[in-house]
Amino acid sequence: MRIPTDHSGNSDGTVVGLKGSGFVLREADFSDMAGLERIENICFPYGRYSGAILRAFLMNPFSRTYVVEQDGIVASEIIIIHRRSVEIASIAVLPEARGRGIAKALLGKAEQIATKKRISTLTLHVAVDNTPAIKLYEKEGYRACEVISEYYGSGLSALYMKKELNIQ
Repeated sequence: MRIPTDHSGNSDGTVVGLKGSGFVLREADFSDMAGLERIENICFPYGRYSGAILRAFLMNPFSRTYVVEQDGIVASEIIIIHRRSVEIASIAVLPEARGRGIAKALLGKAEQIATKKRISTLTLHVAVDNTPAIKLYEKEGYRACEVISEYYGSGLSALYMKKELNIQ
């Protein structure tokens, strides 16, 4: 299923502003499980979500999972939980697809959901040693709030980051 992506893309789901061609941002479904698990395994050496957890996110009415695919191959994911705030539970882009603006487009999708639901706060956790991601999040308006020791259970801490939107 292709979805309108507002400022993140065209009405056919094609993501605008990305380097390269043929990228489509769409909501994930159960047929994407292999791609989601592949992304988790490649992108997260620690703290990755299992297949059971990924399926639970797909079934949860307070969560949305989106993928960006190129030529039918899932290249990235974002898992968004929305209640009182919008939490980015996972965001990942395969190494070969990085540097093309995909993560920025996925963050834009999270903001779009927050705005639609009139939620002003977006949050995420990122490994303290993931400097490229931290720089991207800061560039997109996220601010570091605290360091959470041993967040990933492997001795690695996480940086808790937050962004406030001006929802009117």
